[in-house]
Formats: sequence, C-alpha cells, structure tokens
Amino acid sequence: MMYRILFLSLSFVFITTHGRVYGDKSKLSPELQLWKTETVAQEWWLKVDVVRVQGLLRATDATNVFPDGRVYHQGSIEKGYQISTQLLSEFTSEARRKLGYTKKNQNPATILSLRKGSRVLIHGIEFNKKQVKLKLTLKGSWYSEIQTTIRLKLPEGYTIDDVKRSFRVAFAKEEYEIKHADRSDEILGGMSAQEVTKILGYADKKVVLSNRTFLVYDNLKLVFQDDKLVDVE
Repeated sequence: MMYRILFLSLSFVFITTHGRVYGDKSKLSPELQLWKTETVAQEWWLKVDVVRVQGLLRATDATNVFPDGRVYHQGSIEKGYQISTQLLSEFTSEARRKLGYTKKNQNPATILSLRKGSRVLIHGIEFNKKQVKLKLTLKGSWYSEIQTTIRLKLPEGYTIDDVKRSFRVAFAKEEYEIKHADRSDEILGGMSAQEVTKILGYADKKVVLSNRTFLVYDNLKLVFQDDKLVDVE
C-alpha cells in the first residue's frame, strides 16, 4: 500500500511538472524570446492579403505562410466546409457560396479582409511545435477594430532563421519595403542606394562589384559608384 501511494505521488509530481514545463515560455530559445520581444506591440506593413470568416458559432483565420514562401488562404469554416486557395478573391467567393450567401438569403457570416499594404499592430505571438501564430489588430474608428491572425507553418524543430524567413514573406517594417507605386517617382543623380530604395521599393536584383552597385527594376538598371547614382541603363 505504501509503495502504491508513493508511486501515485511521484506520478502526480511528474505529470504536474511536465505540464508546467511544456507550457513554460522558458522552452523558447533565447533568440526566439528576443525576436518576440522586438516584434510584439510594434506596427508592421502587410505584404500579403489576410482573411477571416466570422460566423455565428465560430471564427476562422485563414491566412498561412508555408516554408517554401507560398501563401494559402485555407481553413475549415462553419458547417465543416474546407477551403484552400492562394487568391483572396477565390476564398471569399467560395466561402460565400458554401455558406449559402445570396442577395435574397444573406448568411450572417461576415468575411473580413486586410489588404496588402495595410498597417497593422502585432499584439501577440504564440509558438507551437510546427507553427507560429501572429495576432494582428487593424485599428478602425473609435467603435470598431479588426482582429485576426497569420500562421507561419514551419517544420518541427524550426530555428529563428526559419521564423524570420517566413515572417518576411508576410510583414515589412517600413512602407517602402512593399512599395511599387503607381505614381511617377523622381530619382536624382547622386542619390544613395538606400534613398532610391525608399522611393522605388526593393529592387528585383542587386549586384555589388567592388565600389559599384547595380539595382535592377524590371528593364531599368541603376548604376551606383561609391554609393551615388551615376547612370541609368
């Protein structure tokens, strides 16, 4: 009887301790903890479209970044319907069709989307074995705001480099990182590569040869000598 009581006591201690350690933030590597601290409570620019289906019984956040850099809007919405597509318009259309939305019969489910280029606040990050969930807020008027998430799908045992690589697919810190503007932008001789990048956005290609740098945008090649714009080809 004594041994049985001792065994049960030890089992209880193991289960309690195991559960506590498994959910403890200390399981994160120092690099991930630092990255989380630097990322949460900061505003970022979306580089992808984000979608959320808000139904009567459940809500589905359906934007996922996969390890190969592809972005899929996929998830299970009300009634168990599964949707998976890379296009926001296709996801929205299919969700409305499967939920029975028509002009005469308006389903109470609401489809919310945040478009690429939106400025959002990351207000929380959760780490799982095979994904990182980033909680977003888009502030609206004084009475409304939109909250949703983006999931970074990752291989088990992922590293900080894996997280940062997937994060960069979906988020930019500065607006110019997502910018290829529709208006005419003025570039002047003598500008630095950084000044040009802030106006045109990141180049499609960048080549550095000693003191010469080339930035390529489509069929436009900018030539820099000692970090000053000297020629356009």
